[in-house]
Formats: sequence, structure tokens, C-alpha cells
Amino acid sequence: MAITPISSGRPERITTPRQEVVSHEDRVQAGHERDQARLARTLELTEVNRQRDIDGRFTLDRQDETRLNSQAQTEATEDDRLENRQVLRDIDLDRLQQLNFDRSEENAELARGSIVDIYA
Repeated sequence: MAITPISSGRPERITTPRQEVVSHEDRVQAGHERDQARLARTLELTEVNRQRDIDGRFTLDRQDETRLNSQAQTEATEDDRLENRQVLRDIDLDRLQQLNFDRSEENAELARGSIVDIYA
């Protein structure tokens, strides 16, 4: 194929470098090598992603464990507060009962004294 440049007026041949003739077996071998390289890279990426997943799961497991420990600690603290309130209520109730008993005793003494005074 000849191309005539506008400036010179004479035909100039454009050539392309000759490609090396490659046999079918060489092309098949090159394809296998490419496939093996892709497979190796895929396996490498799969292992990297698997390790990231494992690390991520460990991170999530640690976060879950921290959250659950925090939740358990909060519940234990709340249980302790409720138990302390109950203990305080029981103490208050015991004090109240003791005061009522003491007043009953005082009232009984006063009543005995009044009866004694009445009969005296």
C-alpha cells in the first residue's frame, strides 16, 4: 500500500514491524501461564481477604465481647442498686417496725401507768 505525502510528491511506503510468528503450542503455553498467574493472584487476594475477614471477625468479636461485658456490668450495677435499695428498704422497715414496737411498748407502759393511776 502506498501513501503519497502531500509535500514530496513521491510515494512513501509505510511499514509496520513484522510480528514474530508464534506457534499454536506457544500461544497455548502463554495462555496457561497467564491463567496460572491470574489464579495465583486470585488465591493470594482470597487469602488476604480471608485474613481480613478473620481479623474483622475477631475485631467484631472483641467489640461484641466488650459491649456484652459493658452491658453485663451495667446490669450488675443496676442489680446492685436495686439490691441496695431493697436492703435499705428492709432496714427502714426494720427500723419502722422497731419504732412501732417501741411506741407500742411505751403506749403499753403509759396505759399500765394510767390504769395504775386510775386504780390507785
